Amino acid sequence: MKGPWPTPAADRIEPTAIEYADRFPQWGSRTIATLMRIDGHNAPDSTLYRALKRTGRVREVDYQAEGRQHAEARRAAFVVPPSGSNQVWQCDFTEFETRMGGTLRTGGIADYWSKPELGYHVATTQNHRDAIETVELALAETERLLGPPQAPRRGHRPRDRRRRAGRARHRQTGRASTRAASPPSSTVTRS
Repeated sequence: MKGPWPTPAADRIEPTAIEYADRFPQWGSRTIATLMRIDGHNAPDSTLYRALKRTGRVREVDYQAEGRQHAEARRAAFVVPPSGSNQVWQCDFTEFETRMGGTLRTGGIADYWSKPELGYHVATTQNHRDAIETVELALAETERLLGPPQAPRRGHRPRDRRRRAGRARHRQTGRASTRAASPPSSTVTRS
């Protein structure tokens, strides 16, 4: 006799497993099985895995390779890869569940090149105001670490400006330049 064989244990826990898997899509089958056991459900790892696999709620075996492909795509997004700190920042939000059933969301910014964390913003929401607050905290932390930002220099250096001003002043007053003049070229006449 050829299968499919009956699976009463997987059939019994499948509705509850689907509920947990939909509530926590970022977790794998073993973590979901542990959560179900904590809540009093009889959920062996292998049975839960089979129940979630036939409903399409289990990560495939090559999910790590897929993650590496995404990382390669992120690195390829830079036309010029960052060569120092404070050229590219990364922002990410993470959710944490509290024991009382609430959810806290932490927003953090890290420097892409040197990897220090530049501040965290904790809130119960996750909207544009929280992202702005996270960036402002990162800017304040960067200023604390590196000092106030300096305006980019435009044009010539101040020393060059002084030199040009001195040359203009010499032209106006008619004084000769203090630089040594090149010797006159000798002309040879042939007779």
